[in-house]
Amino acid sequence: MAFSPPIPSQALLKGIPFEETESSDVENSAKDRYDKFDTPGNRDKNMCKALCHFPDGTVFWSSKMSVDADGPAAPDDPRRRSGKQLDPDSGQDETSFVLPSGGGLPSEIVPYIVLPQNRPNGNAPFHPQLKIGDVAVVIYKDQKTAAICGDLGPFQKIGEGSICLHEQLRPAAPDPCKNRRDSVTGFCRQIFDSSIEEDVLFFIFPGSAFGRDLALSDLTGMRNRLQDRAFALFEGLRKQTNQQPQQPIAKQEQDAGADTSAKQPDPHGSSNPHPKPPIKEFIESPNHSSRNGANIEMVVLHCTEASLKATLAEFKNGNPGRQVSAHYVIDKNGDIYQMVRDTERANHCRGANQNSIGIEHVAKDSEALTDDQAKSSAALIAWLLEQYDIPREKVFGHDFTPGYNLPGGTSCPDKLFGPVHSQATVATWVKNNVA
Repeated sequence: MAFSPPIPSQALLKGIPFEETESSDVENSAKDRYDKFDTPGNRDKNMCKALCHFPDGTVFWSSKMSVDADGPAAPDDPRRRSGKQLDPDSGQDETSFVLPSGGGLPSEIVPYIVLPQNRPNGNAPFHPQLKIGDVAVVIYKDQKTAAICGDLGPFQKIGEGSICLHEQLRPAAPDPCKNRRDSVTGFCRQIFDSSIEEDVLFFIFPGSAFGRDLALSDLTGMRNRLQDRAFALFEGLRKQTNQQPQQPIAKQEQDAGADTSAKQPDPHGSSNPHPKPPIKEFIESPNHSSRNGANIEMVVLHCTEASLKATLAEFKNGNPGRQVSAHYVIDKNGDIYQMVRDTERANHCRGANQNSIGIEHVAKDSEALTDDQAKSSAALIAWLLEQYDIPREKVFGHDFTPGYNLPGGTSCPDKLFGPVHSQATVATWVKNNVA
């Protein structure tokens, strides 16, 4: 029988196809183990009500969530405490996840979950598809947040999360440091030995791990990227029906700065009849930020009015005076370069960046699209429209984009789509070229 979500969480789970979940032998065996641990008198029961996977491979379970304080002291303030200080009985000063710069994840400032070991004192997660570093969405009552798989825990227990993860689920979740906070800083001095007793919902996305590009020195950026990726995967889950397991969107070990979303199928899109066209190269622009939960609702088309080399250089420039970027750049020969992840906000259309994807086309202001460029642009637009449920009426030229607010406007997209500078010209091109 399909899992029935708890009533306080149902609004967040609308469209999630629990009726399509299945349980593998590994999942059934693990659940049996966690159930047997819940003996009468055990004060730390797992309360594992479900352990299964969705058609795309997303692993799901419902359980309690106890506090895990493991990890070094957070580096932002010398008054922070380490895992052994926060949990004198069983705390450790490291986690299984090790940052590229060295050291584990501080429990007070990084939202992480703990994966059970595959055997007593084992060094791998209980589930063969899950890896340390994979991202997750955690829901409790009416609260939803993102987390990273940051540590390994006891073989027979499931459902643990960092101090930060508990705090991000407040006010639904109790204070993990109740009555044990520093009166001046508010920092945790010692964890409160308690759990959220049941109905915490965990969605873990296999193959979603970041590479070597996470750093505590950019904690806000790290959290934003974690949230963007996890929430994008979760939203994609709502749409899935009768799908094959998705390909990983990231490798556990990848080159610094690599973006596998430009090389692998997007996590949203295993049901997308339009494949994402090949990406020549992902060249990350520093000029991006979080969408802060905004949905992608439109596509904005641009003309670079410059060469490919000049455009890439400008978008790679982090000069505070001109921090411009776009998600994609399409060269005259049809090559597509990605410079900002879809889940993040690029700086391409002032006043309309929060909910849009920006596509630049390499051309002079007097030039139309080349045939190869038009073919690549049409394929990319078709994929984006399907991927994010965007009506084709929401494809705009830069100057005609709702919300665009540069005084005096712009000539962009110039003559790319026809000789007349109008949204009607852009719409006609979209109608005639985008499948």
